[in-house]
Amino acid sequence: VQTCALPICPSHTERTLERLARCHDADASLLYIYCDGPKPGSSSSDLNKIEQVRRIVRSKKWCADTIIIEHPTNLGLEKSISGGITEVINRHGRAIIIEDDVLCGLHFLRYCNAALEKFRDDERVMQISGFMYPHQRPLPEYYFTRTPFIWGWATWKRAWDRNRLWLTPSIIRAIRSLCSATRKISGRPGARSA
Repeated sequence: VQTCALPICPSHTERTLERLARCHDADASLLYIYCDGPKPGSSSSDLNKIEQVRRIVRSKKWCADTIIIEHPTNLGLEKSISGGITEVINRHGRAIIIEDDVLCGLHFLRYCNAALEKFRDDERVMQISGFMYPHQRPLPEYYFTRTPFIWGWATWKRAWDRNRLWLTPSIIRAIRSLCSATRKISGRPGARSA
């Protein structure tokens, strides 16, 4: 069984899940969906959005099996995402991570699973990415870069344990800023493809 983790925020969720469900290998995948809870003092509008997302998440069996974790309170971005990934990786030794605003290509899961196997014991490889900025020249099937792309990616416990220590709140803010700037440069607001 292949394992996927999907941290959820209240936007784009249904489109992301629909695309994921159509991926090759989705019918052999175990999907964990993490739904963060409301912040203290959330408005009724925010509570309704959270409940709407949870109804969408519960509405179908998106993969071969789906495990939904609904937090009663807001853990925040760093704890929710990092905690969910850590939980899945500790249980399965590896994970494919898709945020709720990523639209997967049909071959995304198959590509990640094949690369997770191929590079499983290669200590030089810390992450498999399903995203790359558009290029003018053709790229090989696999190539190496020092830049981690977080729009649909996969990793192993050995890599996650070694590198999650640097994922501090200031680093997360910097990554968010870079991601925001990248969307503005590319002219592609909203959902990103992996």
